[in-house]
Amino acid sequence: MYKENRDTTDAINTIAHLLKMKNGSFTYAGTKDKRGKTTQAVSAFRVTADRLHCLNSCLRGITIGNFHYEKEPLKLGQLAGNRFSVILRNFSGEDSVVDVAMTSMRDNGFINYYGMQRFGTTTIPTHHVGRALLLSRWQEAAELILQPRQGERNEVAEARSLFWETRDARAALSKLPKRRCIEAMLLHGLAAGRHRNDYLGAINSIPRNSRLMYVHSYQSYIWNTITSRRLKQFGLKPIVGDLVMVGEKEASAVELEEDANAPPTKVRVKAVSETDVGNYDITDIVLPLPGHDIEFPHNEVSEWYKDLLAVDGLDTEKLKHKVKDYSLPGAYRKLVTKPVDLSWSVISYDDKTESLLLSDLDRLNHQEEPKSKPDGQYKALKIEMTLPSSSYATMAVREVLKMDTSAAHQSTLNDDGAT
Repeated sequence: MYKENRDTTDAINTIAHLLKMKNGSFTYAGTKDKRGKTTQAVSAFRVTADRLHCLNSCLRGITIGNFHYEKEPLKLGQLAGNRFSVILRNFSGEDSVVDVAMTSMRDNGFINYYGMQRFGTTTIPTHHVGRALLLSRWQEAAELILQPRQGERNEVAEARSLFWETRDARAALSKLPKRRCIEAMLLHGLAAGRHRNDYLGAINSIPRNSRLMYVHSYQSYIWNTITSRRLKQFGLKPIVGDLVMVGEKEASAVELEEDANAPPTKVRVKAVSETDVGNYDITDIVLPLPGHDIEFPHNEVSEWYKDLLAVDGLDTEKLKHKVKDYSLPGAYRKLVTKPVDLSWSVISYDDKTESLLLSDLDRLNHQEEPKSKPDGQYKALKIEMTLPSSSYATMAVREVLKMDTSAAHQSTLNDDGAT
């Protein structure tokens, strides 16, 4: 499935709606961002290739192809990594400075933060919804999803505003007659519920993978916060009590999103001791995403987790939630990660709107590769790299640019020809 300006959930919802199938009939190994032209494998349960291929005539921003049949479907977490091609437009500075920055990232890696898109791009962070779900505050979670957002101007904004003023889910839903978004599904659940205040039932109208996004976002928030404090206090070096993976093949944090009915992959870790701390570097160190079945560092960092969870009224026992979908066993994530097969080049260009990179769909359509213009007015940096699953290219780019890579900040640069 190829898509542009659509996130994975939205694209799958559209395909399922056109085929009159349930969203759960389609599975994939991981979600891809809205901000990009992405290609990924998708499993479709009991639907023919011909039927899927016919959708291409009516899909917008989505193209599907390369059909074949398999015995088993894809599951979230079955992903070795992602290949990225990124263009950074209109940069200034000497090419030699770029080479130094890129070489440093290749050799030393970058802090493996969860990117800002993990927490949403609006004024209501997704981890706030996740916190409400973990605390079983169903009404609060629903209202956070439906709360009006500053600067939002579309039919979803109209629906949010109407619901917020009237609490009339049916009237608000009428503003979204053809939308398959999370807000529409939640409003439908509220409008169709046997009881007006059945917020848990309404939330369950949202597809499971989308609901899990919220609680995983909360874990990511905890991880990012602990990581910043760990690096500020102890720097880029292992300390006694840090955790490293041993034995089995490393498991990505994206395993958190696997089928809750499947047994979790058990990852073995050990604490670094005084006698072997010199055998490791910072790229070996992992920090846990909080859960009820996870080992925490054998040093003061463990207390940081407890304190941070306690601020939100949570502890590891409460993460073993009575609602199975929100029960979080936890996982481990590398503190620093290195890109694989990293390459870069500088491209000169004149037209701020011209494409400087071919998508997979462009290549299938035999479009010609954009060429650098020797006397171009602007310069762009082209970066190609492979990252482990659940590592964010935006965080790698931030390491190179030393600047904010959020959507809000980047949008302010467009007038200058930057992306």
